[in-house]
Amino acid sequence: MYIILKYERGEMNKEMFKFDIYPKIVKIQSSVIILVVSFEEGVFLKDSHYKIQITPLISRIDDGHISDRYLEVKCFEERLIQFEYNFLVEQEYIVRVCKIENSHEIECVKFSLYALEDDLFHRLPLKGDFHSHSCESDGKERPEIVASRYRERGYDFFALTDHEKYYPSLNAKSFYEPLGLDFLIVPGEEVHSPNNHVHIINFGGHASVNELFQSEEGRDTTISEICELKDSFSPATLADEYVYNSCQWVCKHIAEVNGLSIFCHPFWQPYAVNVQSGLTQELIRSGMFDAFELVGGQTASENSRQIALYNDIREQMGYSMPIVGSSDSHGTVDIAWFDYFKSLVFSKKNEVNEIIESVKNRYCVAIESYPDEQVRVYGSFRLVNYGYFLLNNWFPLHDFLCLEEGKSMREYYLGQSKRSDVEKVKFDYNRFVNKYFSEGDQR
Repeated sequence: MYIILKYERGEMNKEMFKFDIYPKIVKIQSSVIILVVSFEEGVFLKDSHYKIQITPLISRIDDGHISDRYLEVKCFEERLIQFEYNFLVEQEYIVRVCKIENSHEIECVKFSLYALEDDLFHRLPLKGDFHSHSCESDGKERPEIVASRYRERGYDFFALTDHEKYYPSLNAKSFYEPLGLDFLIVPGEEVHSPNNHVHIINFGGHASVNELFQSEEGRDTTISEICELKDSFSPATLADEYVYNSCQWVCKHIAEVNGLSIFCHPFWQPYAVNVQSGLTQELIRSGMFDAFELVGGQTASENSRQIALYNDIREQMGYSMPIVGSSDSHGTVDIAWFDYFKSLVFSKKNEVNEIIESVKNRYCVAIESYPDEQVRVYGSFRLVNYGYFLLNNWFPLHDFLCLEEGKSMREYYLGQSKRSDVEKVKFDYNRFVNKYFSEGDQR
């Protein structure tokens, strides 16, 4: 448990490991019953009276005149109290439960709930990584081991995107598919078209784009098609016209295989930046990519430059390109970047097509979490607020339940356990959601 508690380095509510509180996420303007169960004796005593204080974290209610609400409840069952409340505005709510004893209030527990508007309430919070590598390119571990390590860290989905190789992601996916896990392994690759230094992710495409130009004939055809492309490219950076058109060609072919095209790490510094700023601006402004890797496997200075340039373009154009966070992990044990950068995607289902549509519709935030630093969440104000709540109040428990499944996956791949051993520790995501989202809703 210690690993899970420490890992997000945020302000996690540790009360979730002393109490079972459900639901944690409710729909606004709908009366819901909240149950608080103590794991310890003597906290909630039968026939004792308790006071519930409910405080909205961000926005006041009732025209700004009153911010807190108070309820008084009686404990009818040992170790359990419940109360009913209608949360009016989408935001986080701080709930304080106090025992009333001789006119004094003694705090028993303080925790958070989140109320959502209908659109977001019907979307699942999914933790994922759009960009990672195995030993099939320049990573350190087998694809199947990489997959197990992601599940061990509580990921709901991840894409293996080896350089110029699509099949490793298929191998990892097909190996674990018979187990029927709720963990989604997404096909993918990092595309490197001929004479193009811009790195592009094909996330979820049903076929490879790299394979189109890996034969001599395919390479010649690809270069010819790129050279024939015409666009209103800025004369100021005319030297990059071929690269710009090559990116167009790649994005077009990713779309044809129903993938998500991601412009990744332009300010990565192998020596100088991977993509000079003028070309980066042109590529973002063009709208050819489905998403921009706002933070990834880089230093803080590299990621900060990407964030700053993205914000400048957004201010100048009034255009907000969808963003993701990705680790660009090249190993999962004692290797930098694994689990430092990730995304939260709010999707109707944990399926490739739904995740892609959710990113395109900007139901996604990027997360940056360097060791021994506070977690930073990037995206719309609405989703950032919700994202912090989830990191502190949802994912620690969620990740704890994924931990054993991930370990068992690895043992299964190494031949140290059987399929039945994995099934014993399988994490039932739908059951988890149905418990901790408000009762009675058909998800």
